Order: sequence, then C-alpha cells, then structure tokens
Amino acid sequence: MIDTMTIGKDLSKSRYDNLYIIYKEASESKGQRLRPDRNSPGRFVTTFLSEKGFLEIVFLRKKLEKGFISQKMIIKLKPKLLIDPTNYSDVSYYYEIQSIRKAFNEEIRKLSYDLPDFLDWNCIRVDYAITIWSEFVPEYIKLMKMGDVGEVFRKSADDFYFSEGSVYLKSESDDIRINFYNKLHELTSNAHSRGSLDNYIKATNKLRLEVQCNNQKLLNIKKKYGLDSKTVKDIWRLDICRDTITDYFKMIAGTQDYYKLGKAEKIMMKNEQSLAYRPDELLYILCFIAKSGSVWKALKSFEKGKNAFEKRIRDLRKLGINPTLIPDEWKSKKMPNLFQTIQEYFDRIETGRVKIVE
Repeated sequence: MIDTMTIGKDLSKSRYDNLYIIYKEASESKGQRLRPDRNSPGRFVTTFLSEKGFLEIVFLRKKLEKGFISQKMIIKLKPKLLIDPTNYSDVSYYYEIQSIRKAFNEEIRKLSYDLPDFLDWNCIRVDYAITIWSEFVPEYIKLMKMGDVGEVFRKSADDFYFSEGSVYLKSESDDIRINFYNKLHELTSNAHSRGSLDNYIKATNKLRLEVQCNNQKLLNIKKKYGLDSKTVKDIWRLDICRDTITDYFKMIAGTQDYYKLGKAEKIMMKNEQSLAYRPDELLYILCFIAKSGSVWKALKSFEKGKNAFEKRIRDLRKLGINPTLIPDEWKSKKMPNLFQTIQEYFDRIETGRVKIVE
C-alpha cells in the first residue's frame, strides 16, 4: 500500500533547538553528522537510523513572510523496514499499521518521549504502491510506454517518459509522480542497493505500480474524501490507495486487452455493424499509433485533430481493443490488460480472503 512516505511536525523554537541537539549527538555517536544541506539553506539531514526505516531525519528552519519562522522536524520513512528490517523489496500493507505505529513510537521515543504518536504526524508526501506478479513484466512496461499519459502529464512527457525499465511521469506542478517499473531491474540497477539475495528473488517477475503524491495532491485527496487532516491516520486508507493506483493505471494503459493487428482486425469485422467508423479507419489509427510510438505522440500529430482521434479510440475501446498494438516480433497474439489483476488484488485484501505477501 505504501512504499515510502515523508511526514513532518511543526515545532516551537525551544523544542526545535532541544531536538536538534539530541539528534546531532545521537548521529555523532553512530559516526555520522547532522549535516547541512548545501542545496537548501536551513535544512539539516541525518541518516543514522536509515537501516531501521528512518531513511532521512531532517530539521528545517526557514523564514516566512512578515518575519515569521517555520521550524519542522521531517522524517522520510520506509514503513516496511520498521517491522521487517531487511525487507527492501516489499511495500507496507494497510493492515500492518498498528505494528508499524508501535515500532515507530518505540524507536522515536528512545531519544525524546514527547514526540507525537505516529498516527498524528502530518503527511508531506505519500508513495502509494502495489506489486503485481507477471512473467511478462518487461513486455508490459513496453506496452505501457506506448500508451497515453493524460492531459496533466503531456507537456513534461518527453523529458520523463523514457527512463529504462520504467514508465516514469511527472506532472507540471510536480504534485504527482508516476513510476510503474520492473522491480528486479530497479534493484539490480541501483548501485547503492542494500537488498539481500532474498530481496532479489522476491523482486523477480514483479511489476511495481507506484504513485507519489506530494503536498498539493494530498490536499486534493483531503478535500475529495472529506478528511479532517493530512495526518497518517487519515491518509493511511486502502480505498485512497486503490483509487489512486487504478485511476492513473487506467489513464496510461486503459482497461482493454492488447492484440496484434490481425487479431484486432478479426474483432472489428465481426462487430462491424456496431462501429461508428469503418474497420479500415480503425486499422489505420492502430497502425498510426504504432508508427508514432505511443498513443500520446499519435494524438499530437494526427492531422484530423484531437476530437477525431479520441472518437476513433473510443470505438476501439468499445470493442475491447487496446489502442496499443502488440509488436509483430512478439510471439503472443493477445495479452490481457493488468487492470483486472489490479482490481482482484485489492478485492482479495478488502474481503480478507487472502493476505497478499509479495
């Protein structure tokens, strides 16, 4: 449900100064420093508790308008490591929150008893994530790269879309980042990865679907779901995770299965009477998308305009045909869309029939 998250708490000047000294001394006792961030004045960072899930502990003091000063303690957290210290591969699940809460509180209160309960920290960023098993992870990554990116990501898609081994997108305002990636590729390509052999085995045939929600997106979530706050107790919800993951997956990959051109043509001919466009027009749009490299690139260059393009895409989707074709050189003539697999994943967790263990 959550891979990493950044949480924070406003502090009074005296509390900030006191905690700063406590964490500075604790860092030094472990051979580290509470070091200044050269790129962000007033920001001091330590990683001495990173192996326990506290990836970064930050003390931030900055001037605001009208002479006010903001003082915060900020923690970048990988919750799973709090309860499974060697597990760099899996996400934390919604039903683990009480175990994570207990471990967080115990660790943080070793240095200061009066810091807030885990559930009362304010969320600054949350990375909602799930992992899907498939023996065709590299193929699904390639198919998703040939999909759409949605209106909010189109202007920045050229810069962020083509990272190897993943579908990576960043919104213009940077309130949302999408990263759908091959988990094994991510582990093996990360020079600083501390994953064990067991983590590499766990990552095999795993597709990670991750949506990073920064502060503005979390404010939108707060409004959408009528939440009282952006604290952990409000944001740690399975329905929010489900909606966030499925909405952005659907935007990129749709819900329709993937076909080779010949199979798609047979489906069109069989259902020709129900089409708004002739089969040859729909075959043309499929080939045009394939030649362009992706749905979103084809949309930008389609000579008849956006409206005509989208009407043809709707016709294809009504037939259950994904506008992204399976490349000719692949053996498979059809590949199921993973949207139903994602829905089943959440259904199993919600009903309690199966606890997903990755």
